[in-house]
Amino acid sequence: MELSNTQNAPTEWIDFISKTMNSGVNPLLDRTPINAIYLSFRYKKFNAHIERDLTVPSEEFRMSIIHALKNPYPHKELMNTFVMYGHFVPQKVIIGHKLYKISCIYDEIRHSLNEILVNIDVPSKRESEIRDSCCENILRQWKSIVEPYGVDQNYFISTSGEIIKESNIEEWIRSCNLKTLQIIGYEDLLPSYEILEEPLRYQVKSIIGIENDSFIAAYNTLTEPIIPKIKERVFMSGTIPLKNTNKYYHVTFTRKLDSENYRILGKLNHKNLQDVSINQQHITVKFRSLSAHGFLALIEHLEDSNTQLDWIAIGIPSEVGCYDLHTRNIFILNMGMKSITPRIRNLRTMDLLLEVTPNLPPNSYLTTVFEYPPSNDEPKLRTALESYNGDKLNLRIINNEDSKTVDCCESDSKVVWYILTFHEGKNVEFASEDFMRKIGENIYKTG
Repeated sequence: MELSNTQNAPTEWIDFISKTMNSGVNPLLDRTPINAIYLSFRYKKFNAHIERDLTVPSEEFRMSIIHALKNPYPHKELMNTFVMYGHFVPQKVIIGHKLYKISCIYDEIRHSLNEILVNIDVPSKRESEIRDSCCENILRQWKSIVEPYGVDQNYFISTSGEIIKESNIEEWIRSCNLKTLQIIGYEDLLPSYEILEEPLRYQVKSIIGIENDSFIAAYNTLTEPIIPKIKERVFMSGTIPLKNTNKYYHVTFTRKLDSENYRILGKLNHKNLQDVSINQQHITVKFRSLSAHGFLALIEHLEDSNTQLDWIAIGIPSEVGCYDLHTRNIFILNMGMKSITPRIRNLRTMDLLLEVTPNLPPNSYLTTVFEYPPSNDEPKLRTALESYNGDKLNLRIINNEDSKTVDCCESDSKVVWYILTFHEGKNVEFASEDFMRKIGENIYKTG
C-alpha cells in the first residue's frame, strides 16, 4: 500500500516513528543510496475524501492512549499503542487498480544509484484509448529508466498478488472494472494523535516533544495566552529525608532513563512544611554523578535533622523516556545560564540581572542550580531572589565560604535558572501550589 504526503508531519513525529521501528535511520526521511528500484503503475478510478471533523478515534484507541499517559514512562507505552493502531490516518483514499514492480540491483552499482521511485498514473479514458495511447508509452518510459541497471522487465504484480507478464498488461487493463476495484493508496496523511480530543492530543504531543499551540485548549485557566515554546519539562520529582550526620545521598530511579541529558534542581525545606524557609547561610547543596540510573546529592554543613531536600529533574521527555504524571501541569516559561566565577572570587555577594518574559503569571516560580567545573576546590554558592520588576529578575549570588577572600577555581562556574508555572486542574495527581513552593520561590513574593 502506498503512503504519501508524510512530509508535512512534524519532524518529532517522524523521529518517534523511527524509534518505534527500532531503526537508526528514519525510513520516511532517508534519502541515502538504496539497492532497490520501484514502479507503481496505477489506474485510478475514485478518490474518497474523508472530512477531518468526521474522523473520530475508536474507544479502544482512546483507552489505550489514556492507559499509556498514566504510565510514568509514557514514551514507550505510546510507541506500543501507535504500533497497534497505526501512526497515520488518511484523509484521502485512492480506489482503482495497480501494478507494481520492486527489483534489487547489483551491489557494485548500488552505492552510485539514488532512489528511483516512479508512479505512473493511467489516464481515465476508454479502454481502447488506454491500450493504444498509454500502455506502450508507459512501458517505454519504464524500460528507459531500468535498462541501465539490468532489472528484469518481464513481469509486474497486482495488489491482489497476481503476476502479470509484460505481454499481458493490455489484457489486464481490459479486465479492470468496478467489481475488481481495490484501495491502492492513501494520501493527505494525518498523524494519528490529531484525531484525539483535548487534552489527550496536547498531552501526547508534549510527551513526543512536538511544539504545541493547543496549550490554552488543554488548560483553559489563563486570561492571557501563554504558550511555552521550551521543550524541556519537569519530568520527575522526589524528596530526600536528610540527617545531619550524612553528607551524601544517592537517588536511584525506578527505571533506567533513555538519556543522561537532564538537570537536577532542589530546595531545602522543613519536613512538616509549616515553615519552608531554612537558614541556608552555611548550607551548600550540589548534585553529582547524573546518569541514566540516578544521581548523587551532596549536602554540606547541615545541622537541622528535621529537613528534607525536594528535587526535580528537568529534560526533554521524548529524550529521557520519562514523564511523571504529577509534573505534567508544570511548564517552563523562561530559562537561562550565566557565568558567575571568577567575578565572585573575592566577594561575599554578587547581583545578576536576568531578562524574562514580561508580565509573568502570578504563579511563576524561580528555581536555580549551579554547574561547577571539575575541581576539588569548588565554590560554595547559593542564590536568593531579590526583586522582580515586570521583565527583569534581580538574582543575588551568595558565597557561603567563611572567608571573604576565598579563592575559587579559575574556570567559570555557571548558574542555571528556570521560571516555572503550573496550572491547577481537577486531577489531584497534578502538582499544586504547595509543591511549587517546595521547589522554587514565587517571583512576586520577594524581599
